[in-house]
Amino acid sequence: MSHRKPVGAATGHGSPSDTKAVISSALEPELLTSLPDPPAAMTPAARECWREVGALVVSAGHLTRRDLRAFEAYCEHWAIWRRACAEVSGIERLTMTLRNGSEVIHPAVTAMHKAASVTDKLGERFMITPQARSRAGLGVVTAKERVSEFAEFDNPQDDCRR
Repeated sequence: MSHRKPVGAATGHGSPSDTKAVISSALEPELLTSLPDPPAAMTPAARECWREVGALVVSAGHLTRRDLRAFEAYCEHWAIWRRACAEVSGIERLTMTLRNGSEVIHPAVTAMHKAASVTDKLGERFMITPQARSRAGLGVVTAKERVSEFAEFDNPQDDCRR
């Protein structure tokens, strides 16, 4: 029975740890140093988010070319959340009465909640949420200190009147 040697070690070139480092560095995506223009199909509100939040995420070193589609989804959901917030602020009741007499949650409230949930989940990828920054050891901004450059985007469920 022959024992296989790691690539590189079989030829005498490099150690297994050197090989792992080469493979690891090839798989590591390169961080963006500038934010590309937003995709043409994005809504105006999503483009606003792309420019504002994207600049912060790039400067913090949390965005790669591979992340752009997920970041686009973040921006679009943020725009949906904003639109739903505006609609919710204009309704009298958070529920609706159906023809059969039953009460259901207003669709704008549901849309707002779902968009906020997706925004929070995607925001974790880019260290936009306080929870993600805390897990990464980047500290948490208290309510008194709210000096974080991401503070405006920390928790979309907190304030729908932005």
